[in-house]
Amino acid sequence: MTPIFSEFDLNKSEYLAFTESCSRYTVGVRVDGGRGIGTGTVLLRGGKKLLLTADHVLDGVDMARVRFYLRPEGTMIEVSVRDSVVPRPRTFTFGDTLNLNGSPARDKRNDLRALRIADTQDLSGAAKFYDASKLTEYEIGDGASVIILGFPVSNSAPLAPGLMALGATSDHSKYDSKLNLLPGLPSSFDPLEQFLINYTRIEDNLDPEGFSGAGVWVNGDIDGGVWRPNPVLAGVVTGYFAKKRLLLATRIGPALRLLDQL
Repeated sequence: MTPIFSEFDLNKSEYLAFTESCSRYTVGVRVDGGRGIGTGTVLLRGGKKLLLTADHVLDGVDMARVRFYLRPEGTMIEVSVRDSVVPRPRTFTFGDTLNLNGSPARDKRNDLRALRIADTQDLSGAAKFYDASKLTEYEIGDGASVIILGFPVSNSAPLAPGLMALGATSDHSKYDSKLNLLPGLPSSFDPLEQFLINYTRIEDNLDPEGFSGAGVWVNGDIDGGVWRPNPVLAGVVTGYFAKKRLLLATRIGPALRLLDQL
């Protein structure tokens, strides 16, 4: 499959519909009893249930203490958890466990980690596995809308010992390949395996910490005259260049090669 991406300017209803779709595949990852937060994507590939995230999110972590926050039932409302925490037992939980099998596949150079989820594992709430069975490597077109959805630390709040309210939030920018050619980028940056996107939520005082491991999504074209969300995974957030306000993402090609090792 070689997706073609429309260059539409997202209006509010399109944006909400798109993030609603992406939220079903996105999981918050709480590590070490709440001392760290990251994001991941649950997906299907080669008939297997898998979790994809950034390698550093789970590096040196006791997996027995990791908890996952899955999309609950109901309509998604994007608000600041810091300002709007109303403790309700049905809303905030200790997080779910996932039955993970075997050793992870790791790409340390591109900061990726993939884990096999047991075939018998069901997801709670409205969460579902993203179908990546036909996904192939491709280039994002300049001007395409790019959206990330994740769980930044600055949008979380402690409720009690071991109990966290994690708030999902998103960022929307337009892909610009010229960002990959900016001067002063670290020598470790590889434009063949990675790409850069503008991070805009810093203006809302949302530090990007916690977006690590989040999927980078674009919309695939749909035949017909009616727009509808068709999320296509384009990469994984793995870092942040603070001075340039740029998120670093690993392209989908290395991610797919890693997933296919499991």
